[in-house]
Amino acid sequence: MGIIRLPLDVANKIAAGEVVERPASVVKELAENSVDAGASSIDIEVAGGGLDQIRVVDDGFGMDRSDALLAFERHATSKIRTADELFAVNTLGFRGEALPSVASVAKVRLITRPEGQDGAWKVEYDGGRLVGEGPAPGRRGTTVEVDALFYNTPARLKYLKSKLAESNRVQRVAERLALACPAVSVRLNLDGKQAFYSPGDGEPKSAAMAVFGGAAGRMSTGRSSSPGVEALAMVGAPEDFRMRRQDQHLIVNGRPVSSLTLYSAIDRGLEGVKADDRRRYPPCVIWLEIDPARVDVNVHPAKAEVRFADDGAVFSAVREAVRQAAEGSTQGLGVTADVPGQIGGSGTRTAAGDIIMERYRGHFAGGRARRGQEDLVAEAFAAYGASMREAEGDAAGGSACDADKGQGAAAAPGFGRDGRSAGHGVCGNRGPDIGPKADPRVIGQFMDAYIVAEMEGQLIVIDQHVAHERILVDGFLAKLERRSAISQPLLMPESVELMPAEAALMREEAESLETLGFDVEPFGMRSVLIRAVPVVGGDEPSPEELLVSALRDIADGIKSGLDVGGRMRRAAVEMACKGAVKAGTKLAPEQMEDLASGLFKTSNPIRCPHGRPTLLKVDLAGIERGVGRR
Repeated sequence: MGIIRLPLDVANKIAAGEVVERPASVVKELAENSVDAGASSIDIEVAGGGLDQIRVVDDGFGMDRSDALLAFERHATSKIRTADELFAVNTLGFRGEALPSVASVAKVRLITRPEGQDGAWKVEYDGGRLVGEGPAPGRRGTTVEVDALFYNTPARLKYLKSKLAESNRVQRVAERLALACPAVSVRLNLDGKQAFYSPGDGEPKSAAMAVFGGAAGRMSTGRSSSPGVEALAMVGAPEDFRMRRQDQHLIVNGRPVSSLTLYSAIDRGLEGVKADDRRRYPPCVIWLEIDPARVDVNVHPAKAEVRFADDGAVFSAVREAVRQAAEGSTQGLGVTADVPGQIGGSGTRTAAGDIIMERYRGHFAGGRARRGQEDLVAEAFAAYGASMREAEGDAAGGSACDADKGQGAAAAPGFGRDGRSAGHGVCGNRGPDIGPKADPRVIGQFMDAYIVAEMEGQLIVIDQHVAHERILVDGFLAKLERRSAISQPLLMPESVELMPAEAALMREEAESLETLGFDVEPFGMRSVLIRAVPVVGGDEPSPEELLVSALRDIADGIKSGLDVGGRMRRAAVEMACKGAVKAGTKLAPEQMEDLASGLFKTSNPIRCPHGRPTLLKVDLAGIERGVGRR
């Protein structure tokens, strides 16, 4: 077959495959155009996850008729003029691909009006074809409406998630934009309801409050400078640490990016500060300002990744800023003599970078914000102990539980006054023939973590946490099978503020939460009222910890492709893990006997739900060999 020149519409669809991956990609490109146009406010409206309609309205410079038409031509841009400018990009956009790419896979209407022009001009595209233009009413700025995204490329639709998932991605774009440009007001409406709002008052803390809610008030700040690099970090408090990096935001010269170098620097900055938490992820924002000539943004079609000319300097600056923030030791970030007006030798800075660097000075006085609940920190470490996924067991991809690493109290929580367990709820199914014909005889407790027992001529060492976890899980799953999870009404409803994605997931998975035993209702945009929680048994976590943990495990299940039953099973396993008695907890003899005998009435006595062994067995012959009798 001979080589042919592809038709323009085909070429644009190919380009759209790189630039317009999903609705959130469209919102990102349009919003970045608004920032580059000098907008002080951006309103985003999304319907049907962005597949039905996307509408972005700004109050930027606007365009005249000729520029409005030229904007839909490939590689037509006002951002750069020469190839040399690619090595010192000062704007968020520069390729000139966004509008033609979007217009090739959707129906697009653009209405724009520059300052001083009597009326606006309207341009309409359908599947890459110009179908209309003419005068229209409109204020200064630009409005872009995108309808029926991917209507002419239906194969793309099968790679998208649910409308809720796509809406959540759009919201993350809005959040990143607000953090990158705190002087720009960002408003997002999802299906007619306001989902996000940042006031655009130029205060990074205001943007952080819009994104993180109350957690922003518990954040610490740190700053580091080196030749050509300035880094500012806001790092969350221990009680707000997350299981994944989804709440870690990286801003380079006003551009939201993803960078393994920066993520690694964050992790290193936390080393030695919270030694038990090195493998968990705090919510944080990193603002990095670099000479544009020393950072390459022309790496990825979506401009989501960057490369640094000096990885080492960038790594060191971010690591030090995070270290200061995590220690809460920064002494304020007011204007100082060593803060340069400009960075590097090019004498240029990004417009968004100017906003950040000029606005944040003086707004981060002091280190960690004062908190009246310092005693929650210890609880938070234990509550989030199950966050690392270390082993796959029979929990459909559940996580290995580390909650037993915390220190317990003098008496065992979760056991009744008579010494019997408050929540064993064991299943009748004994599983394979591996249990004893009689209950094990408990000898004692070793290091307040292991139960030593004898049964059928063998010495048994039982891990008290994972054994209790197995017992609780079997009981809870049995209740789920019967759809009879027991709820415990709270004496007073508890108000909890969720992260935006968690609040959206709660609304979508309301039925699953009810099946698990929760009674919750929305109470504002991101707050909920908890009226009842599941009775898991054992050392019950707080209602907030139970709900947030359940939501995160449901989200993990969705990401892993689990069905509803699998997602609820995963959530049940994690709730049981948090309720199980911890290592370091002294048990009474009756409690040890109850736990040891209960273990062998479960469906799988030798493994916890995450795959960890529950016990170690040593027979007499093994002992005699060890001491030289054989």
